Amino acid sequence: MTENPLVSVILTTYNRAHLLPRAINSVLNQTYQNFELIIVDGGSTDNTEEVIKSFTDERIRCYKQKENKGMLADKNEGFDLAKGAYITKLDDDDELLPEALEIAVSKFTNLSLEGVMILVFDSIDAESGKFSGVGIRKAGYISYEDLLCGKIRGDYFGVFDRKLIGDNRFDERLWGMESILWLKLHRKSKAYYVPKVLLKKYRKHGGERVSDSMVALKRIPRVTLTHNVFLEEYGEEIKHLCPKYYGQRLAGLGASQILNGEKTEGRKALLESFKYDFSLKYFILFLSSFILNKDQIIAWYINFSSNRSCKQKGTMLSRIYHKIEPKFPPVKVLKPLYCKVFIKEPRRYKYLFEIIKNNKCKKIMEIGTWNGEHAFRMIEEAKKHFPPDEIHYYGFDLFELLDNKTALEEFAKMPPTLETVREKLEKTNAKIHLYKGYSKDTLPKEVNELPKIDFVFIDGGHSIETIANDWKYVQKVMDEKTIVIFDDYWNRKEEGCKKVVEDINKNKFNVRILPIQDKFKKEWGTLKINFVQVKKR
Repeated sequence: MTENPLVSVILTTYNRAHLLPRAINSVLNQTYQNFELIIVDGGSTDNTEEVIKSFTDERIRCYKQKENKGMLADKNEGFDLAKGAYITKLDDDDELLPEALEIAVSKFTNLSLEGVMILVFDSIDAESGKFSGVGIRKAGYISYEDLLCGKIRGDYFGVFDRKLIGDNRFDERLWGMESILWLKLHRKSKAYYVPKVLLKKYRKHGGERVSDSMVALKRIPRVTLTHNVFLEEYGEEIKHLCPKYYGQRLAGLGASQILNGEKTEGRKALLESFKYDFSLKYFILFLSSFILNKDQIIAWYINFSSNRSCKQKGTMLSRIYHKIEPKFPPVKVLKPLYCKVFIKEPRRYKYLFEIIKNNKCKKIMEIGTWNGEHAFRMIEEAKKHFPPDEIHYYGFDLFELLDNKTALEEFAKMPPTLETVREKLEKTNAKIHLYKGYSKDTLPKEVNELPKIDFVFIDGGHSIETIANDWKYVQKVMDEKTIVIFDDYWNRKEEGCKKVVEDINKNKFNVRILPIQDKFKKEWGTLKINFVQVKKR
């Protein structure tokens, strides 16, 4: 093996000149200097060419496509141009850490005699600091079967022996799904994972992303073809090794076919997928294909992919529902199922559970227990520090006292009964205390019997009078350690908890608007929702 092998870094870009300097500099600043940087410009119409020319390092080679053929074509061009013993790829919104190439070459030196021709390292999301790939964390060989069955997924930083890539190329007809080629390479060679972060990925920079729902919809025909090619190549293997995952991939094909207007083929694929992995989400899509036309189905898809809440009045979902319900009564049955299955959890709730864990809270109160889902997860976080029998949960809500009319107005189904929620929460083995009724009645009655609470969560989506009442009595269970979180701090003073929060005595309490924010498109503009944290001074 060459003592100082050449490494080819393939950087693909298109109309994102403002991102390029960071990516280029991250290569030029490597501690290992025997590299070539191949920049493939996919036919940019901005000042990308000017930015590239501002770098005079002779190790940079640039090729500009005459027209935009897509990322896969750009990466193929990079493979054709590469001369290095090892090849890696870099997107224009990536940043290599300074020792990335040095570490990769060193690892190849140690492992190539064992037949390793693929090295995999960690990458992180630059904004959150979290790993961008999941499935492996322990150093060692990577199982082809685990990759094939989707047990390892997300973004990692890969470096390949050029001899392995050889004449293998991406299918340029397809849209994304680079795994079709990577799996082919993993079939032929050993791969080794090193738990070391070598790459940062930046995602918050505006513009289109491959994952954006509107962008994806423009590519539906190519997406459908991509699903087909993947299943033709790997379907039988996956069906044998991991039938459930095969069902999921087949459902993905069926969904894209329905979105593409190929309803007969899509329904057939979905029905076949249910034999291996029944999914309520795709079952609803299957039923909807008989009720809705292509445009209506796409409208639903955009809404679901945009992380809008069913409970927010005036959303596209609500408008479409009220428009089509008179013509298609069966949609009324599907509405709550759509809300439950398709809508992603708002970002702020993940933050909520982190607060419980990080502050070691074991006495938890929630005003607005609903179905107990948040309660269950809060208790599970508390169990990371305390045995279950030391954890107490105090939950207040209407439960079965909520009338059906109010439930429908809230665009939700009837909540479970108190006893159903109790049965669910008692599975945590924590001490469960539930109170049924309006909190304006139950809180004054029960609060004097309660201990000091470590963590209180107040649903801020009720009337201002109800929220004010909740806050008045919550103060009685607070001490210096208590953390109170108000939900639904909106950018509209007449709704949510904003007015109540603004009236809190700032001399007695430390009030802080927490940074994680959820946004929802409304007819009047954008609704922004935060948590507010309140502690005694």
